[in-house]
Amino acid sequence: MNRGGNALKIEYLEYLVAVANAPSITAAAQRLYISQTALSAAIRSLEKELRTELFQRTSKGVNLTAEGERVMQVAEEILEKYRSLFPAEDPRKRSITIGAYAYDYNALSFGLIRRLEEESCPVQLNVYELEEDEVVPSVVRGDADMGVGLAFADRHLAYASLAKANGLCREELCQDRAYLYVSAASHLAGRRSVRVEDLREERFVTSVNSIKPFKNAGLHRRIPCYCVLGNSGAVLRSILENRTVTLMPERAMRGNHYLLSGAIRQVAVEDVSTTATYYLVRTAGKPSGAEEFLLDTIRAFYYQDQSRDAQ
Repeated sequence: MNRGGNALKIEYLEYLVAVANAPSITAAAQRLYISQTALSAAIRSLEKELRTELFQRTSKGVNLTAEGERVMQVAEEILEKYRSLFPAEDPRKRSITIGAYAYDYNALSFGLIRRLEEESCPVQLNVYELEEDEVVPSVVRGDADMGVGLAFADRHLAYASLAKANGLCREELCQDRAYLYVSAASHLAGRRSVRVEDLREERFVTSVNSIKPFKNAGLHRRIPCYCVLGNSGAVLRSILENRTVTLMPERAMRGNHYLLSGAIRQVAVEDVSTTATYYLVRTAGKPSGAEEFLLDTIRAFYYQDQSRDAQ
């Protein structure tokens, strides 16, 4: 199809099909591994090229128009014929999306990519960072095929119930515990433990993705002076430069050079629930070969650390 010298891009048809089959443009963008802005621009460009409105935009998302339904059928036929021109792909190859809570996002992502390369597993992996209370809902909505989350004691049962109510498979990976982290120059650095009341006059910092569990535990009422920063890296810099304090799971600080060098100290907290559980949640049904490979890799990532801790 060519109008005015502009050839219709085949990937735009793929984008059209992806949006039509996803619960939202955001979900489609994540599965396509492009930004939502780029995907929306591509759809608008396709509508301009075809001189018709393909989707009806509402506050709840987008729906195909009558003309969009017709174009969708043609697009699927074109894509099927286009793909038939190429050699058959490995049946294991597909796009798999994983949503991971912030604390383990980086280490888990790098570990999965390394294993895929080592085993030459032909899968397109999309891993994106989620807030603590969005891991299970992301799989419920279909935004992610599986999720790796962290739940402190007061939220553990709530997430388990949500997963069960929606027919998801859920398994526990390992246990963890949160500690207070302070600068070596802090007057708390020499303490073996503190109570939350000891922190009322401290400047507490937490990251964007950790503010909800902080509030869920009611700590925002017991520690009134707190600040929310963009990520855990900014939190650690603030501890070092501004003598602020933070609560963080022990796993998140494992191997941290500031902690190993003594620049940051770990202190136990006595009067707040600090036990946490890392868990895996996924859609029900028998996983594909690629999914099983990733599931085993995720389990190994946590089980190895748990075995090391037990030694």
